[in-house]
Amino acid sequence: MPVPARPARGRPLLSHDRIVDTALELLHGLALKELTMRRLAQALDTTPAALYGYFRSQEELFAAVATRVVRGIELGALEEVADWRERLRLWARAVRSRQLEFASTVAMAQISPHIPASWFEVTAPLLRALEMAGLSGKALIDTARCFSRIVYGSILTELAQDPYLLQCERAEAGAALEHLTPSAAGQVAAILPYLGVQDNDALFEMTIDCALRGIAAGLPPPA
Repeated sequence: MPVPARPARGRPLLSHDRIVDTALELLHGLALKELTMRRLAQALDTTPAALYGYFRSQEELFAAVATRVVRGIELGALEEVADWRERLRLWARAVRSRQLEFASTVAMAQISPHIPASWFEVTAPLLRALEMAGLSGKALIDTARCFSRIVYGSILTELAQDPYLLQCERAEAGAALEHLTPSAAGQVAAILPYLGVQDNDALFEMTIDCALRGIAAGLPPPA
């Protein structure tokens, strides 16, 4: 454990938690690639070398930040719900809400080769909900993985969306009509009035609805 240095007058003491807190604050306005140890040190009024007394590498810092984000996923409300479908819906909403709040941290999971213990804590309520639905063993873990992929895939798609390209969607589709087969042109023309805008909240709920119906359809018959 690093030995905290005595802070200069008026300067808060440097600590593991304070470094992570400051990194999260910066990520509200920065892309992940912009969060360098130098920039973080400037925000903390210290030096990059001082940060390495608490984290051996930038990757270790990112792992701590990602762990803090995952721990902040609010899942307490699930225990008050008896229906497994509603539990899964609440789980999905909680994960999305937290990840959208700290969008840059989604990429951190791709940097670190390790799964933080906090993620298994978040996965436990998902497993309990699926057990309530009647799943166990391999079917349980396969369904949990499938649902997690659906939730995180939807979040990643939303985060990758370019608002400018969405605005151009209708014009580009209209310009493409003359290059399409008559059948395809007719289908695209029918949806032209609805292109250019989308409700991400509604699309997420629709995605979860489809996933829940699929899970329900694949459940084993009652004993």
